[in-house]
Amino acid sequence: MFGSIGLPELLILGVLAGLATLFGKRGALAITGPALALRKFEVNATGSVAVIIEGRPSGLVAWVLTTVGLDTLTTLTVTDQQVSFKSAGLSGEVHHVVPSAEISSTHCGYAQPIWLLILGGGILLLSMLSALNSRDAAQTFIGGILLAAVCGAVYLMQRKIAITIETSGGMVIGLAFKPSVIENVSVNLIDALRAIKRINRIVTERPAGQSPGQ
Repeated sequence: MFGSIGLPELLILGVLAGLATLFGKRGALAITGPALALRKFEVNATGSVAVIIEGRPSGLVAWVLTTVGLDTLTTLTVTDQQVSFKSAGLSGEVHHVVPSAEISSTHCGYAQPIWLLILGGGILLLSMLSALNSRDAAQTFIGGILLAAVCGAVYLMQRKIAITIETSGGMVIGLAFKPSVIENVSVNLIDALRAIKRINRIVTERPAGQSPGQ
């Protein structure tokens, strides 16, 4: 589609690959681990149960397993009294329960695969350069636009959001998730910040003079 690739095009590819690696590593530092497909995201302004976040592994297989009743869910529940985390799968199940008084800090953020945007821009640029020396200039350019658009669409769909809670003992409890089309649960960073704000309210309403761990 791009015809012959010369030295300038190769240099452009090298620069784009370097940028993709650099920005990809920066994004990976913020949020690690696979993103769950959300099944439930609740933030209650009042009541003892403040936050409930529930998700399953991404993919059709995990959806089928959950549909037939096999527990593959990961759940984070925050109440006035405790933080509970449960992760279940075919290989086993893990539970963590920590008193809410042990919460020392909360964190949230999002990450997207920036390398896809860089790749899309590179494809578009190469298609323009190749079209200048191609008999099928229009076909080459349109093909580049379509591939770049696919990269952009995948970039938008692959955003993942993370919420983590750190305890006074150094334990980090949290999960990363992304909106689920199948489950029809859509959440953005504003929703995640709302959950963090609700958790922080539990911490700030701790009796005066009581520090984490007391």
